Amino acid sequence: MSNNSVKIEVGFRGTITGLTRSMNHQRATITMKNDAGRTLASTTLVGNGENVPMTQEVNETMRAWSFGPFKDSMTVSIQVEHSQTGESFSPSKAILPVTVRKEPDASYPQTYVVSTLLSEDSNDNDYNDCIISIFQYK
Repeated sequence: MSNNSVKIEVGFRGTITGLTRSMNHQRATITMKNDAGRTLASTTLVGNGENVPMTQEVNETMRAWSFGPFKDSMTVSIQVEHSQTGESFSPSKAILPVTVRKEPDASYPQTYVVSTLLSEDSNDNDYNDCIISIFQYK
C-alpha cells in the first residue's frame, strides 16, 4: 500500500467524499486496485471554496463515489493536488489517512470503518484544504 492508501476488506461497501476548505482548486485522484495490483476503478473529485463538497470530475452532480461489496480485498489510493487557477496542478502535502473502526455489537450489528485524509496546499500547515473521507461498512 502507498502512504495515502486505505484497505477495503472483502465484503465491505461504502462511499468516498471530499470537502474543500480553500479557494485554491483541489483535485483528488482516487484509484482502486485489487491485491494483484490491477486497477479496477478510478475517479477524480474536484472542487474549490470554503466548506464546499467536492464532485466527480466526470459528473458534477455526483458528490460521492460509491463502491463494493467486493469478493476480494481492495486498496484505495488517494493523490491530492492543488492549483490557484485550475489549470496547472501541483501535489499537495498530506497526512496519512486516519482510520477509526467500530466493531459490531448488540446495538449496531455492522462493522463500520471511517478513514480521513487531510491535505495542505499552502504554507500555513493547517491540513484542512482538502479533506477526503472513506466510509465503509459490512
